[in-house]
Amino acid sequence: MKIFDIKCPGCGATMEAEEGHKFMFCKYCGEKVMLDNEATRIEIEETLNVNDNARIKEADVTENIAKMSLSAGSEAKNRSQLLAILFVLWALIIIVGIIIVVLLK
Repeated sequence: MKIFDIKCPGCGATMEAEEGHKFMFCKYCGEKVMLDNEATRIEIEETLNVNDNARIKEADVTENIAKMSLSAGSEAKNRSQLLAILFVLWALIIIVGIIIVVLLK
């Protein structure tokens, strides 16, 4: 019998499958993998490629979200620093106004 390697759709582990078997279980995660014929093996490989692409896209989205979170955090920090500066300027204007009123009396 011919033996071929396939990847588990559940965990991605490489498994050796014998031709003629209808299914097998992954020895690492227990996933049931159908092995009806060559077409099924190709279908499994295509499914794995789709899963790999989905994982790559998920990683890209996660990275973009992390970048956006850092960006939002720095924007919030900049906004709070600007508010602090505006508060100090407002306080100085009040103090200078009070000094001018006292000196003009």
